[in-house]
Amino acid sequence: MRKDILTVILLTVLASTVSCRRNPVEGDTPEARMRFSVTGVEQLQGKSIIEDISGLKAACTPTISGSTITYKESVGIWADMDYLGVTKENLLPNVQLAYYVKDSGNDEGWNYNFGKDEEYWNMGAVYRFRAYYPQQALAALGNDGIMENSSAKTFMVNYNTLQMQEDLLVDYIEVDTKIWPDLSKPLEVELKHAMSALRFKIQFKYNSEDQYYDSDYLTSCWFTNTDNDGFKTIGIMAYGVTEGGIYNADKIVWYPQYATPKGDKFYRWENDGLHFWNEQTGSSAQYKPDSECHPAIAYSVAPGAEQAGKNFSGSNGWLMIIPQESNGDVQFCFTTRTGGSDNVYSVPLPEITGTSNAAGGPDPNGREWIPGYRYTYTISITKSDLEVLKVDIAPWNKYDSSNDIVM
Repeated sequence: MRKDILTVILLTVLASTVSCRRNPVEGDTPEARMRFSVTGVEQLQGKSIIEDISGLKAACTPTISGSTITYKESVGIWADMDYLGVTKENLLPNVQLAYYVKDSGNDEGWNYNFGKDEEYWNMGAVYRFRAYYPQQALAALGNDGIMENSSAKTFMVNYNTLQMQEDLLVDYIEVDTKIWPDLSKPLEVELKHAMSALRFKIQFKYNSEDQYYDSDYLTSCWFTNTDNDGFKTIGIMAYGVTEGGIYNADKIVWYPQYATPKGDKFYRWENDGLHFWNEQTGSSAQYKPDSECHPAIAYSVAPGAEQAGKNFSGSNGWLMIIPQESNGDVQFCFTTRTGGSDNVYSVPLPEITGTSNAAGGPDPNGREWIPGYRYTYTISITKSDLEVLKVDIAPWNKYDSSNDIVM
């Protein structure tokens, strides 16, 4: 009888402990509150693609009027907590982390729970945090954005690159309060890119035999698949997956879902004309491609009101794509002012991308566009042909890359 009573008491205390919101580390003090600081983001230029931490702060600075906050963008955070054998899911239920001043909040400026206190650390618990950006843009898509089964364990996004071209950044942090060095300091969030990016440069290339110099204007571009199961524009991302019975909290897996039918145009963009030319700056024996070739970068300028491709412009030419396998079944097509709309240049993208998921990065035989890498294709027009010479790749936060295609 006494044993049963004791068991009931212990279960009651445990349930109260797990469900109670305010459970400070050392009293009800600001130092015991759970706070966050976004301290890093991989670099890339663009209005939709976050360049650095200052760009993220600007994007996440809301408008505040009295007790009302209007978010421009924000970092979403989920948190689960394991304590005494019990898991409390959604302790932080997709809260909005933004950059603003808050009384008794984080002095560094990153705050959440506007108008309310933060959560408090529970000593002895283990926490799992899942952070992502852009929270507001994905929320606006409803079920076509964040999937309803998302949590701190697994973050699921249904991403349509024809509909949205925002950068997707993620992070995962696990905190064991029994061994964490200093819970009074904000937890550092370092966001990483979850997508791939492509960029296309069109240029004239000098040929020593032809001594070919020319000038033209890029007027439109698009993609076409040469197979009905070709390049995918829609995919589902799972961040935190179980494979072979083993859970990997920090692994990103993309499941490509939809390929535009064979021959149909997608990622279509138009412009009045982006100038590209080459010029002789020295003797023909001293060809200097870096100074003589002046390329046009597709998607780098917003089209006019009646022209196609507004969604795909404004990020310095970078086009966000679903990470996926490359099968050599997609073409990049474009037109120029001189050639006219009926003269379409079509260039198959090389099957080799130079990266693979198995290698986790560069792979000379790789045939995958992988998360966190960007690929620049340079298409060179010669007097007699069109070609892609090479594809340069790069991690997002290190250096540009190029893949030359000579025509």
